[in-house]
Amino acid sequence: MYIDDIINCQIVLCIMEEFIASWGSNDSVFARVIQIAILTGILLVCIAVLKYLIPIVFNRIERRLGLRVGAIKFQSQILIEKQDVEKYVANLIRFCSFILYIPLFYTYLVNVFLIFPTTKYIAENLLATVYGALASVGMSIVDYLPNIIILIVFFFIAKGVLRVITHFFSGIEAKRIFISGFYPEWADPTQKIVRLFAIVFFIILAFPYLPGSDSPAFQGLSIFLGVLLSIGSSGAITNIISGIVLTYMRAFTIGDRVKIADTEGDVVEKSLFVTRIRTVKNVGIAIPNAMVLNNHIVNYSNQAKKRGLILNISLTLGYEIPWQKIQELLLNSVEGVEGIDHSLKPFVLQKALSDFYVEYELNAYTREPEKMGQIYSDLNQRILDQFNSA
Repeated sequence: MYIDDIINCQIVLCIMEEFIASWGSNDSVFARVIQIAILTGILLVCIAVLKYLIPIVFNRIERRLGLRVGAIKFQSQILIEKQDVEKYVANLIRFCSFILYIPLFYTYLVNVFLIFPTTKYIAENLLATVYGALASVGMSIVDYLPNIIILIVFFFIAKGVLRVITHFFSGIEAKRIFISGFYPEWADPTQKIVRLFAIVFFIILAFPYLPGSDSPAFQGLSIFLGVLLSIGSSGAITNIISGIVLTYMRAFTIGDRVKIADTEGDVVEKSLFVTRIRTVKNVGIAIPNAMVLNNHIVNYSNQAKKRGLILNISLTLGYEIPWQKIQELLLNSVEGVEGIDHSLKPFVLQKALSDFYVEYELNAYTREPEKMGQIYSDLNQRILDQFNSA
């Protein structure tokens, strides 16, 4: 133990002797101290200048960005509020201002190490490391320039193709372009599908030119994400395919009064995943598209505008009342009911002749299926009034 301590002390003494010898004469020591003092003074001046200029410059940048930066939105939905975006920008600017001090201190340390012969190799290693890193980055950028040019070309081609797709389907939707058998309401969903396939196609083309695309880690991550997506999104894909099928079936459009399974109401939204319905009680119901496709769909609005929707009310009356009188009273009850289309003549059917009564059915036309509930109520009230007065 004592021998180790003695050896360690001798090593330290040798290092100190070499360090002192490297300083040379008193003149050289004094000159080096002067150089260190000058470098330190320059460093302090630079720090003071940066502390004075950085707040001024970055405050001006923050003010200008504050006027231009807004909330980050996606399809009219705010993802990040404006004040949060401004906060992130301010933090980024402060980080950039901190980065400016790093090359300053690096330059100071290298020059200080260069003053002493003992530490000169440290400065040379630092310079070699930085120059080597910069040279490697520069060579990588130069080698990657052809791929960057190809990616830029792909980007502009993809942008032009997407713009043509949008213009074409917008023309179909606005009825400027006519294609036999292709309905205008198909334009928007078809545009989204075609745009999606175009984007995927260009991503596949550009994938080999992305940095790191040939690395095993990147390829493994891509395979993992693909497997994860295929396993976890089976239900979502089923709803998407069902939504596409429903669109091209033209089973209903926004605003139609429909009945899907046991749900009746007005269609307020059609998306790739769900169909949203507002019931007559103003209750919003979201039905997955797969469920919509697997149930029968009753559309009250489909033919209402063209031919009128027939509303019917059934009632039973005894044989002692003449059927002519009953038909007269039923037809008279239609008059004055708001929502009934009086241009189309109502009619009465005798649906059944039972043992003790006859079943009658009053049929009247309307072009406002969204008012069915109120029309039925008014008809029932008018029928009661007509029969009571008779």
